[in-house]
Amino acid sequence: MVKAAGLFLLTRQNDYQRLQETAAVAKAHERKVPLEVHFADNDVRIQTEQLYAFIHAHPAGSAIAVEPVSEGALEKVARHALLAGIGWVLLNRNVSYMNELRLEFPSLLVVTITADQKEIGRIQGRQFEALLRGKGTLLYVSGPPGASAANDRLAGMREVIDATAIKYHLVHGDWKEEGGQEIVAKWLRGAGANVPLDLIGCQNDAMAAGALRALAGVNALNRPGLAQIPVTGIDGNPQFGVQLVDRNRLAATVVTPVVAGRAIELIHESWTTLGFSPPALEQLPVRSYPGLGSITLRIAR
Repeated sequence: MVKAAGLFLLTRQNDYQRLQETAAVAKAHERKVPLEVHFADNDVRIQTEQLYAFIHAHPAGSAIAVEPVSEGALEKVARHALLAGIGWVLLNRNVSYMNELRLEFPSLLVVTITADQKEIGRIQGRQFEALLRGKGTLLYVSGPPGASAANDRLAGMREVIDATAIKYHLVHGDWKEEGGQEIVAKWLRGAGANVPLDLIGCQNDAMAAGALRALAGVNALNRPGLAQIPVTGIDGNPQFGVQLVDRNRLAATVVTPVVAGRAIELIHESWTTLGFSPPALEQLPVRSYPGLGSITLRIAR
């Protein structure tokens, strides 16, 4: 059997995940790395089955790069892969068991590659501060509560806005556009029915697009001003989030790196470089789009 790389992503119904696939496929072609790509439709059971199937079908020396649906559910799978001699690259998550596995399997590729998730939250918090001039009410649409990326982005955002007069209401989505639309519409019709709202901030651009659709469909609530509320996102895919900003649909986004391409580079280096030993954690830089100095102050006070 020929060794290969396996890329395991969340869902095709997310522009960032599709961009991850595109970057990984391009890098694999460039480096001549045999690559299989799998999407789990945000289902931890499906992702676990996909991972075990790859492990059992591929020889030692192969490698897995995975963005977990539920990161806590994969420690056993990761150990199973490493016992089979298959490297493990964790994408966009940061979990303690990776340090334990790195110590246990020092000769294998065990590495975490992620954007700086707390800095993403800080940048988005600064965007909120600029858009709201330091005061107002925000609906904050987080990813799933168990995801370290969602928790770190929330923590970073709070570092910034807790020092301001901005108040926020927290809801949890599922990283998908339909989920963002559903949770925002539900909040507007329920807990937020009588809440003055100035801004919606979402932890990715897909949920932000869903929030826009929810705002466009609230005419029945007799709150016409809702349709004009600014919305921000995160990811900054040039073909999606950045375009939404350029078309004045989103007020801002945070451009995050596509880590899957870097994962393929590391896998290739581990195959071709004698004694290759990457750092345990590689954090890639992020930036505001547009720049923080040019974000339009859209809320009239």
